[in-house]
Amino acid sequence: MLSFPPLHPAVVHFPIALIIFSVVVEFIAWFRPEPISRAMAKWTLVGACIGGVLTVAAGLIDINRLQGHNAYVHFHMQMGFILMTLLVGLTVWRWFIDRLARPIPKLYLAGAAMLLIITLFQGWLGGELVFSHGFAVAPSQNRYAY
Repeated sequence: MLSFPPLHPAVVHFPIALIIFSVVVEFIAWFRPEPISRAMAKWTLVGACIGGVLTVAAGLIDINRLQGHNAYVHFHMQMGFILMTLLVGLTVWRWFIDRLARPIPKLYLAGAAMLLIITLFQGWLGGELVFSHGFAVAPSQNRYAY
């Protein structure tokens, strides 16, 4: 069988960055409505959605290949599905807002803020899995490691 390194860590940072950027620009655009801000918020959210789906797929591939699953890994996976569902839902909603040329509703901004909070929590949880629990990380062979 072909062995390759975990895919999830290689792709996860793109949707995280795009979600953060999109939500920040969305709030800026709400206070200072300019067409370029709205377009940036929408298209970075679309990119985050595509990247998020690929990230979840990579995570599923990795979890089926790696050993040592624990409750944290499964919680991270469940949160990933929740995050992806919210991300896809907000992306579709945002697309319809733009197509109908409507102003951004406060409820959408609340959903975007929730998306950002869950994204940050999910990133923290993934970091805990790697740095505190050593999940999917090979032990260091460096004799000078501290």
